[in-house]
Amino acid sequence: MSYLMRRLDLSDKMKRTIQILLFCFFVQTAFAQQSKYDYAKQLIKEEKYAQSIAVLESVLGKSTDGIYPNALYLHAFSKYKLGKQQVAKQSLYKLIEQFPGWSGVNQAKYLMATINFEYDLPLDGMKVLEQLEKESDWRVKTRNLKKEKLGEYSLGILKSVYGKYSNDEIIGKILLTKLYEEGNNTDESLTLSLQEKFNLDGGSKEEVKKIVKKESYNVAVLMPFQKNKLQSTSYNFVTGLYEGVLMANEGLIKEGVQISLYAFDTNRDSATTANILANPDMMGMDLILGVMYSNSLPLVQKFSAENGVPFVNPMSENVSGIEANPNAFLLNASTQRQAEACADFAIDSLNNRTAYIITTTKDSALAESYRKSIEKRGGKVANTVVFNFDKMAYYDVVQEIEAAKRQEICHFFIATTDKVAGKTALSAIQNQAVGFPVIAPLSWLEDDQTPIARLASNEIYFYAPFFVNERTKRVKKFTSDFVSRTRVIPSKYAYMGYEAMYQFGMALYLFGSDFPNKIRQFGESTEPQIFNRLDYKDAQVNQHVPILKLENGKLRDIKKYEPEDFED
Repeated sequence: MSYLMRRLDLSDKMKRTIQILLFCFFVQTAFAQQSKYDYAKQLIKEEKYAQSIAVLESVLGKSTDGIYPNALYLHAFSKYKLGKQQVAKQSLYKLIEQFPGWSGVNQAKYLMATINFEYDLPLDGMKVLEQLEKESDWRVKTRNLKKEKLGEYSLGILKSVYGKYSNDEIIGKILLTKLYEEGNNTDESLTLSLQEKFNLDGGSKEEVKKIVKKESYNVAVLMPFQKNKLQSTSYNFVTGLYEGVLMANEGLIKEGVQISLYAFDTNRDSATTANILANPDMMGMDLILGVMYSNSLPLVQKFSAENGVPFVNPMSENVSGIEANPNAFLLNASTQRQAEACADFAIDSLNNRTAYIITTTKDSALAESYRKSIEKRGGKVANTVVFNFDKMAYYDVVQEIEAAKRQEICHFFIATTDKVAGKTALSAIQNQAVGFPVIAPLSWLEDDQTPIARLASNEIYFYAPFFVNERTKRVKKFTSDFVSRTRVIPSKYAYMGYEAMYQFGMALYLFGSDFPNKIRQFGESTEPQIFNRLDYKDAQVNQHVPILKLENGKLRDIKKYEPEDFED
């Protein structure tokens, strides 16, 4: 432009005028392009893909910078939605090649992989996913895409993919499931090899029922809302739980998972629950997410088992009725599983096989589970002491500690969730300067004023089935969103509602009606959103029980099960 003005020998004033005019022209052109791009985005939201393509092509014909890569991606996406996969792939190839540093390039690769899978090019799809799996933020999505798409292929194609990616656990498990479904006896050696390689049980070779996958799913939420009663305690716990469910469902919808929620008020009453289950609409549900009291739980379990509608309890630790119903799950670890995990930790990590159990009458079931778990592992229980925690309880514990000191090595398992009782026992152990390890529930620290530094100075380990690491990005994001919606800090019940809905809602989307089997096979449907880890491998209750220790004033999972978005 300056060269042209020199040739024209224009005056300085005229030059400035031309520069301003040209600048305004460029700005106006850029603004017009941005407006068209924004309009195209709105058309895509309204699923008007043909119209969006026409608008985007006018943007793409003007320049190759600025919003060009964004427009090119939306152009490819719209073509994909109209079933023109080959044209979409060409645009994506161009985008990835010309703009490798573009901020949305991984999204382009993900769409490319999706198209390859749907275009019957699984090896090409896997090749793209290999690149994405190197990015920590994309690992969950790539795992989910493999679970969703590879299960749709025939046995022959899956064998071919496995031949190329024989160390991929997801492919191996999907292939094994396909072998079971088809009852292919000629591949017995491959079946045994997969079972051994990926540590899988033999499973059932009986005829597998038809697996149904749908465009959208229905989830019944059964909770004691008690709208006709003014019970603030019940209202708060249920409201937090349900708000978590709603937020998880909104998140699923943003990811393309279409789920309709249907809330029913059980009113903590078995007759009301029976009437709900008798409603014909319940037969159209794909999942029941419910908080059940003892008077209603058998009714829901019976309905779930007889009608094949999976049932998830996001709060309970009671396995009653679960084992007899393969469609029923607990989000959390059962009391028995907590005891097993603590016993495994004492023997495997502490190398300590002798236990002193301190408990109360109401917690005797937990104490008994721990005794059985220790003895099953070859350990022994020196004594189980059941205290009535009154004013004399402290001195009774001290006497028991004196007896424990005569052991060469032992550990204390404080089997009570009662804060007063537990802290009384812990205080006695600390004041006697006993060097033996102590395993205790983390629930004591809730709203507790005990100096953390004092606890950190002792060999104290906490088992925490409901542990939420508030130093992760995802938990911080959830907390921020929850506070914005409700003006209150989320309780543990809100976390449970969110995790249960997200985990099992995603399972419906990925696996359809076969999700109970797939979760037991894979251990989870997707990476947990709130908890550090979920593990349903060959189980219907969460097998993971975090064991924590205070280090530098912060609780740490000693098994290092900390998500990748962990912030210290």
